[in-house]
Amino acid sequence: MSINSTSHRIVGLDLLRTNAILLVVLGHGRWMLDGCPKPIRTLFNGAFGYMGVELFFVLSGFLIGSILLKVFIKTDDFGFAEVKNFWSRRWFRTLPNYYLVLILNILFTVYIFRITLPDHLWTYFFFIQNFSAHVNSGFFYDSWSLSVEEFAYLCAPLSLVILSALLKYFSKKLIFLIATGLLIFLVISVRAIYFVFFHTSEVDWNDSIRQVMIFRLDSIFIGFVGAYFNYFKANLWKRLRYWAFAIGIGCLSFSFLFYLHNQHADTFFFYVIYPLIYSLGALLILPLLCFVDIKNAILLKVVTFISTISYSMYLIHNSLISNSIKAFVGNNELGAFTGLFCYLIYWTLTIGLSYLLYKYFEKPATDLRDMNYKPEVTLITIKPDSVPQRDMGDKGE
Repeated sequence: MSINSTSHRIVGLDLLRTNAILLVVLGHGRWMLDGCPKPIRTLFNGAFGYMGVELFFVLSGFLIGSILLKVFIKTDDFGFAEVKNFWSRRWFRTLPNYYLVLILNILFTVYIFRITLPDHLWTYFFFIQNFSAHVNSGFFYDSWSLSVEEFAYLCAPLSLVILSALLKYFSKKLIFLIATGLLIFLVISVRAIYFVFFHTSEVDWNDSIRQVMIFRLDSIFIGFVGAYFNYFKANLWKRLRYWAFAIGIGCLSFSFLFYLHNQHADTFFFYVIYPLIYSLGALLILPLLCFVDIKNAILLKVVTFISTISYSMYLIHNSLISNSIKAFVGNNELGAFTGLFCYLIYWTLTIGLSYLLYKYFEKPATDLRDMNYKPEVTLITIKPDSVPQRDMGDKGE
């Protein structure tokens, strides 16, 4: 499939993924504009990066949750063979790129950045660098979010296997709903227990909650809720899409503004409830996006292009490109002209190198996966309520 192919893609979800990665890249390059006038600094606010990551979490949960749901529903005896195939396809999609960029980060850190590698370097190879606490050493900073996704996709299919054994006489529809609800409840409960019994005001929210894997898994599983409604309640999913979108935008706007003014808040709401509101906002905009179409051919190609290379962009834009620019210009505040020039170079390198990484490494690895692992059940289905569902696939996830 060419990089601009829109066959079997939901354009609205590509649009969301494109906006999410652009927000992340925009936010992480914000430091280059510190010497620019205030309107520019405000327009390119670093908080946008936070919003982009949250959108990614729910979108990823929706897409991969839809795949898992359909495998679960269509398999008579869902067990470890299906789980193994699910894991293999996910890992073939994500791990080759991740480990390549991890090795590049090690080499850049030693030979270009000239700083000491973190003592916990080994944890990055097993996605446990932020299992219970995020150690912000500056090394491969963005990888914390990948560990959230990887562990979510470890837990979800296993929970379905266990609940299927315990709830033999329950329908698969109900088992999937129970598993999703239970996982979300457990993660929120862990956040609450941490705040009530272990939290101290000296601990930063960003490092102690937002970027800690065991506290953020619910963001992925909320995407599973969308997968459930899209599959079993397709008419409702479509009928309420405008109302849901309006409420979702309201939730996202509230969350963004709240974060701007309460980054150092020390309250139960901020630590426990606030991440949930962001995720629910992202979930509620999905129904409308599933039916969005882009008529302009040029815009459609741009959206599809950025969406397709978004994973490569996420991996290299900050840890390799932004940090390389920072190493070159030093720690002094950049002037307006120099900052804007560096920002342009930052975006050019991010898009250009991400395309090369996708074309010559990420896509060949994905093609190799498709040759060696049986595909999951077809994702083109017609529901009993006669609402056709297009193939969402797992491209870009």
